Order: sequence, then structure tokens, then C-alpha cells
Amino acid sequence: MSDSPLTDWALDQIKKHGAEPLLAIGLGCVGVGYLIGWAVTLKKTKVQIQKLQEEARKASGENIEKLAQMRAAALDKRQNLDMAQQTMRDALLTNRAGSANVDELRRCRDEMCNIYANDYLPALNDYLELIPRLVDEKEALVRAKSELIPGLETICIFLEMVNNDGMIRKIDGSQRYKVNQARNEGLLLRVITLVPWWNLKLRCKIGNVRKRIKHHVR
Repeated sequence: MSDSPLTDWALDQIKKHGAEPLLAIGLGCVGVGYLIGWAVTLKKTKVQIQKLQEEARKASGENIEKLAQMRAAALDKRQNLDMAQQTMRDALLTNRAGSANVDELRRCRDEMCNIYANDYLPALNDYLELIPRLVDEKEALVRAKSELIPGLETICIFLEMVNNDGMIRKIDGSQRYKVNQARNEGLLLRVITLVPWWNLKLRCKIGNVRKRIKHHVR
């Protein structure tokens, strides 16, 4: 006799029936334990997957919201630049009529340059950096066509206006406004990478922008 009733029972069963029934019971217990463990693991995995999916949805929502904010900021600054350019046009027309003074022309020119350098260009760069990270190629192409290339054309208009020979002659002491070549090429590269190679029409537009800007780089 052993100290364990369970051991005594097992030995007695082996004497009466052999080891097969106990082996079957043991295997059954192992199988049940395995199924229970598998079910628990499956449940934990499911919970973890749901958690990861929820975190991904949350992160995606935050990223899209951030992209929308960057887009709104870039469009807002572009509108400000457009308005500054319109004010500059009005000042030039008034000057032609003989009533505008040099100080007013200088103020309009300085304001336009300040909006471009400190507002529009940084906002546009921030927006451009996020586009390829957060949207697919099709959506990136749509944004390039509808927003970014028109934005580059706005830059061309700004440079051609701010460096107008007649206006520079009118404003004593004014100098031509030059853009940094490396920074400008980086800006154009970010836009052109959003346009597939086969879309020659849009790539041609970007090429024309490069030609227009090259006269204003340092």
C-alpha cells in the first residue's frame, strides 16, 4: 500500500484491467487540457488582435485628421499669398495712374515676400511630407493635380511679380528676390514623385514650373 489513495486505486485498476484504460484516461485528460489551453490562447490572441486593430484605427484616424489640418493650413496660406499678390497688383495699377507712392509699393512687396517665405512655403512643405506616408498613390495623384501643381504655379506668379523689372525700378533700393536652389529642387521633387512616369501631361507642367523658377534661384 502506498501513502496515496489515488496511487493505490491506479495500481488496483491496472491489476484488474491492465494499463490500457488508465492510459486512455490519461490521454483523454491531456487532450482536454490541450483543448482548454488552446481555447484560452485563442481568446487571448483574439483580444490582442482586437486591441491592435483598435489602435490602428485610432492611429489612422489621427493621421488622416493631421493630414487634413496640414492641407487646410497650406490652402489657407496660399489664399493669403493670392490676396497679397492682388494687393500688389492694385498698388501697381494705382502707381501707373500716378497716385501711389513708393512706400506703399515697398510695403506691399515686403508683405508678399513675408507671406511666401514664412507662411506658405513652410505649410506647403509640411503638407507634402505627409501625403506619400498617409494616402495611396491614386489619392496622391489627385492631390498633386488639383492642389500641388496649382500651388507651384502660384509660386511662379509670385516670383515673376516680385521680381518685375518695372516695379524694382520704382522702389528705390529694392533687390531681386531669389529662392534657394536646393530647397526649390526638393520641393519640385516631392511633387513629381507623386506623379507616375506615364502621366506626361502633369510631368510637363512641373517641368514648365522648373523653367519659370530657374530665373529666380540663387
